[in-house]
Amino acid sequence: MPVTVHDDWHSRYPGWGLDGQALHAAVAPERWCVTRKDFLFLRKEIWQAVCKGGIRPIAIDPTTGLGDEFDPTDGFIGPNMYNVVESFIKPLTLEAGKMSW
Repeated sequence: MPVTVHDDWHSRYPGWGLDGQALHAAVAPERWCVTRKDFLFLRKEIWQAVCKGGIRPIAIDPTTGLGDEFDPTDGFIGPNMYNVVESFIKPLTLEAGKMSW
């Protein structure tokens, strides 16, 4: 399920719509940090995406062993980061201008 862009995301995500490639060239690596506030915000956004069906359990592939069978009603465990990145972060950051989270 694709990420749905909401009208208020410009204010919720600073830098929304800017050129991600230009930002990566302009922002020095020592400025690429995550604060506790950033982490808690991400956790809330992930939980909202799970509740809205944007991040869903993925059946375990019997051949590769890959998947993510998390319980969407469990607010403590899951989804795994592979699922979060593919289902939420990549589509969102692409829509926002190809910048990193």
